[in-house]
Amino acid sequence: MIEKLLAYQNEDAKLKEIENQISSSEARVKAYQAKNYLDKTLGETVAALDKKARDINAVYQNAANEKTATDEAIQEIEIAIESSSDENEVNYLLKKVEELLKKASVIESEISKIAENAKGVLVEFAKTKKTAKEMQEQLQTSAPIYKK
Repeated sequence: MIEKLLAYQNEDAKLKEIENQISSSEARVKAYQAKNYLDKTLGETVAALDKKARDINAVYQNAANEKTATDEAIQEIEIAIESSSDENEVNYLLKKVEELLKKASVIESEISKIAENAKGVLVEFAKTKKTAKEMQEQLQTSAPIYKK
């Protein structure tokens, strides 16, 4: 009985050694890294990029609406200037148009910055997509080797 127990322990030690070799193999490590990226990191990254994109879109929509309102105000004032005969009123309206033109210029600058931020998110998304594809390929090539 003791001999059988010792034989079992010997076989168990051999199996444990094989298991350790397999779990530390390069194929196993690559398969684990790829699976971990695809299961956890990818979802978190995509969620973060989605949030950034939604935030940027909201800021853009606000700026675009403000720019539209400013442009409409300028047009209304220009119409009022054309129909006014009072010199003081015209001067006041011209100053108001000048202020609104400066404001429109600032808004356009903000919109340019927003567009750059949006491009940054697109670049990050492209990198994430490329990495995801690489990890899928790595998993497809490493997992069958590991499972043998």
